[in-house]
Amino acid sequence: MKKIVIFFPLFFLFSCDPSRVFEENRDLKDKTWKAYQEINYEFQISDTTRTYDMSFNIRNTSKYPNYNIYISYVLMDSIGNKLESDLRNMTLFDPKNGFPYGSSGTGDLFEHQFPIITNYAFPYPGRFSFSVEQKMRYENLPEIYSIGLRVAFTN
Repeated sequence: MKKIVIFFPLFFLFSCDPSRVFEENRDLKDKTWKAYQEINYEFQISDTTRTYDMSFNIRNTSKYPNYNIYISYVLMDSIGNKLESDLRNMTLFDPKNGFPYGSSGTGDLFEHQFPIITNYAFPYPGRFSFSVEQKMRYENLPEIYSIGLRVAFTN
């Protein structure tokens, strides 16, 4: 009976989003993303018959000093082969009026999810890594609460 009680809540927790393969968000110390602070995520892909979408998650406050953020990312396989990389510019606020984009659940904290790689077919099953860095002109980029990666089956 105890196994059923434990399994039942876990089933609902993980069954809410059947397309999600991996999602992890990391809080940044002091709400600051330091220059050259590379954040790495590792995930497992077992089904190579499907395509995947990868999204970058970011949570920032309304006090973030710019309307946008530049990030660079690298997707690698388990033996260090670079599969994808790019520099991206993402808009967090309307550049004309300063109105924040994203969803807000609590006061001045805004959540965004930006597509990074879409309809990607992994060449083989295994472990993969995704690393991301901020590329703004700040040694310490303030007012960033967390960043994350989401990997999901393409719909």
